[in-house]
Amino acid sequence: HELAPLSRPARQCARPAVAQPCAMSPAVPATPVTAFADIGGQDAAAGGVAVGGCGMVESSELPLLGRCPDHGSRWFRKHRGHNQLGVRCCCGLAMAVLSLMVLLDGEPFPQMAMTMICQLASAATLFRQWRSGSPWMFFARGSVCFLRSAMLVHWSACGRRWPWPGQDCDLQGWVDVRLPFRVLIVLAALRQFLNGTSLVLHFSFPKRGVTAMRGNEQLWYRSWIQLSGFPIQFLRGLLKPLLLEDTAFERPSLEPVANFARCLVILIATWSLQEQWRSTGTGLPKVVTETTDECSSSDGSTPRLPTGSSSWSSASGPRPEAGVELGGRPSSRGSGAGPRSAHASPLVRLASAREAWS
Repeated sequence: HELAPLSRPARQCARPAVAQPCAMSPAVPATPVTAFADIGGQDAAAGGVAVGGCGMVESSELPLLGRCPDHGSRWFRKHRGHNQLGVRCCCGLAMAVLSLMVLLDGEPFPQMAMTMICQLASAATLFRQWRSGSPWMFFARGSVCFLRSAMLVHWSACGRRWPWPGQDCDLQGWVDVRLPFRVLIVLAALRQFLNGTSLVLHFSFPKRGVTAMRGNEQLWYRSWIQLSGFPIQFLRGLLKPLLLEDTAFERPSLEPVANFARCLVILIATWSLQEQWRSTGTGLPKVVTETTDECSSSDGSTPRLPTGSSSWSSASGPRPEAGVELGGRPSSRGSGAGPRSAHASPLVRLASAREAWS
């Protein structure tokens, strides 16, 4: 990469950092690599290739993006939750802002105010989970979804009325031009109920469906539940000017615009759930119960076990000679020249490397 020279504030802020051995890549040698971290200033440039997936760069000429710890970058990096939780937190805040715009533009009605409060509560739980990684936020966010589902059921039955005892219900909406909107509100209530159920199941079964490459199955389910809101919002924004214009139920012009804007936010939230599902696997290869690869130890004292075995036996093949490192290469610490495992699979080598590293 061609990089611009560091400005004076960036040079003053830069401090040397030493790369630590990467826990997920034990085959990478633990050679200290000097890099620049916490670089600030508008003229600071970034680039470089990560070493062993540890997030460091190959030389001090390729600084990392960042700011001085005094400016809060250390606080931003100090989070335990997945980054996509922060993305969906921003989506929840965007939904709340759109609800506030609708409230301020036309005649306020109670359902939109309660919707905005619930959206802010969901965004708060997402932010809390992004910062702390607390699984209880699944349960809290599921409770908010159940509350929204009950509120939408009342909206579909009684219209834009306060959900207090003694309030009259506008049942005429089921027989006049507002019938399509009442049906869409019922579908929205069902969507919120399914979303809350998925969050409770995610809290109850955190390891359900987790594989080496994929995360909890409820993330995948919730992505499709989230996407189901796209046709609901799109139809609401499309039908309001077509059916309600020049009637007693005509809506402000900002309401259809807000519905179409919500469609974009829903697409971003759907992508975020899919991305989190694809990137939260265990990262460990699936254990193979049978293998014919020749295994050797790193120091020659105890032979490296075949993948999926608990002890060495004669059925595993001839006992390897001493002084053979991982992959069959002769070790400088031993005197033997054991067999070279030229046809060992990458998964077997990775598992044996992790075993030796631990």
